[in-house]
Amino acid sequence: AATEPPATREHTMNTTAAAHHTLTVANTILAQLGGSRFQAMTGATNLLADASSLTFKLGRFTGLKVTHVRVTLDASDAYRVEFLAVRGSGVKVCHDVDGVHAEELRRVFETTTGLRTSL
Repeated sequence: AATEPPATREHTMNTTAAAHHTLTVANTILAQLGGSRFQAMTGATNLLADASSLTFKLGRFTGLKVTHVRVTLDASDAYRVEFLAVRGSGVKVCHDVDGVHAEELRRVFETTTGLRTSL
């Protein structure tokens, strides 16, 4: 059986830096939404980060069609917020808001979902 060569120090450092950047963007988005209080109030779970976005599943609330939210940082340092309905393997975009600034994230979330992000 062939084995892969060990990772070089440079490769490991680049991978670590990329992972740190990914988590930095996601952690910033979560903090701007309200952090752990936001998670408690909305039931947000299954947080998934990539290089420029944070996606999470919302808790089950009566009458709420949105099941997931994706917040993506764009090149202009604003956010695109997508409110998704995920059923089985199907994904439907229920609402999509572009050009959202950090200070507007909570308001856009609350207005669209009807859920409070803090007490």
